Amino acid sequence: MNLFKKIFIIFAIIAVIALILFMFAGCGNQAVSEQRDGDINNNNNIDAFAPDIGDATTGAGENNENENADTDKNENEHDKGGDLRYKDGFAFVYNGYDIYMGAIIESVIAEIGPQSDYYVSDSCTSDGIMHTYCYNGVEIYTYELNLTENVFRIFSIGLIDDSNSTAEGIYIGQTVDEMIAAYGGNYEYEDIFGSYKYTKNGTELIFDVDGDIIISIMYMLINV
Repeated sequence: MNLFKKIFIIFAIIAVIALILFMFAGCGNQAVSEQRDGDINNNNNIDAFAPDIGDATTGAGENNENENADTDKNENEHDKGGDLRYKDGFAFVYNGYDIYMGAIIESVIAEIGPQSDYYVSDSCTSDGIMHTYCYNGVEIYTYELNLTENVFRIFSIGLIDDSNSTAEGIYIGQTVDEMIAAYGGNYEYEDIFGSYKYTKNGTELIFDVDGDIIISIMYMLINV
């Protein structure tokens, strides 16, 4: 075999090998491309059915905000209405507003308006001092809930004339019979002080009498 034929055969073999490698490389690239296309399609399908995480997070945040708002609302109503332990006890109604025993005095003042007179004295029911708020025919007595926080709650309300009545319509100057007709016969009578005492859910409603006539009316917490 002459030299030219040998060179021709070598070049032919190299060309065939190169063609084969080129074909395999093309198939490999096509497979990779198809796999990538498939992954993209699969991801699109997954995204189509996946929940919107951002919306879900926002929803959870809104729920928490609503819960916090409800908590704040309950706390505000709690302060506004008084200590919930005594909400079912005796309450005095002043200008249409229910004043419960144990209520924070600042919250009550915000509803019924400023007092006409005010004075401070030593507390006869607890440590610290007692603040007395005077309104038309009514005196509201408070005790200091926490000596370090300057928080005062109502422990007693006294009616000092006939310009106000109880929620059941009893006022100073009426008779014991009228009182019993309004509150019933389940009272405790103290002969020494000449008083009738009704008890309800941690509170007392006390009617002092002179003979058969009511001369003072007092709402009071049993335990301060």
